Amino acid sequence: MTTAAEGMIRFEVKNGEEIVASGTLYITGNPADAAEPLWAHAYTCTLVGTGLRLEQDDRNGGGIIRFWEDRLYDLRGGAVTLSAEELESSVFYTNSTRITVRLSGETASGTVVLKDRTQGGAEIGYLELGNGKTEGVFTALSAARRYQLLWTGSEDCAITVGS
Repeated sequence: MTTAAEGMIRFEVKNGEEIVASGTLYITGNPADAAEPLWAHAYTCTLVGTGLRLEQDDRNGGGIIRFWEDRLYDLRGGAVTLSAEELESSVFYTNSTRITVRLSGETASGTVVLKDRTQGGAEIGYLELGNGKTEGVFTALSAARRYQLLWTGSEDCAITVGS
């Protein structure tokens, strides 16, 4: 019998011929149990991929890979303009270290909060927009993360998000 203390699985999720997601699972077993097969002992699993998340599967044990249930926007394809309502249910990926936010609306003003969706939704920044300031930039970001923006303010506005 061959045993291993770690493993790696690369995969693609396709819709017909179009690749809609891809990733790699890194699996590491407990070194104290190295004589046992990987599946027979405790392990940790890390998922690296765009548009996917790894959750604990409480019903069946182990883990399950899911798509982000929200709208995922890849900002490498250009900026996207959303309503204040649409912004909250959107997730953003950037292959740069920044996300720009631009506010449209004559009397619009409010606060944009940046959350790191891949770290439990931690709030990591905010911008005050309005009163003549219509654009702001979040910096020091990572392509390894997924971000969410929350808007508190005028409802009658459009918000453009880019990188």
